[in-house]
Amino acid sequence: MHRKDPNGLYLFGQVGTGKTHLISAIVNSLIAMGYSALKTTPIELMRSIRYADAESAPTNRVLERVKTVDFFVLDDLGKDKPTEYSAKTLYEIINYRSENLLPVIITSNYKVKDLPKKITPEGADLTLGISVADRIYQGCSVMELGGMT
Repeated sequence: MHRKDPNGLYLFGQVGTGKTHLISAIVNSLIAMGYSALKTTPIELMRSIRYADAESAPTNRVLERVKTVDFFVLDDLGKDKPTEYSAKTLYEIINYRSENLLPVIITSNYKVKDLPKKITPEGADLTLGISVADRIYQGCSVMELGGMT
């Protein structure tokens, strides 16, 4: 598989390796340089998007902001129990940002190749999860952080 020039970052490693601390520093630096950045977790993201959906606005402002912010930062991908809604919404976000060459910065405890099973509901077809993982792999430099053993 041929990778395009990645403009995002995927950090993975065990708990306690400093992934969240590092991306928080990156976000603060980006904001100081004048970029817009949004850092969240999948659980917070889905809660915010669902709440905005419940407001019955013509468009979901939270989802639109996530799609278009200069830097979207997702911390701890794969940690929550996936649902069909979360899998489809994650695909929508990652696919949109990939198609528009907008960077994502993601942390996880899992290698990219393990993401499909972690972000797909149990018993569901893995195709959506594989597509998300592929877009992450294509658009991100992948780095493993080591730490306490």
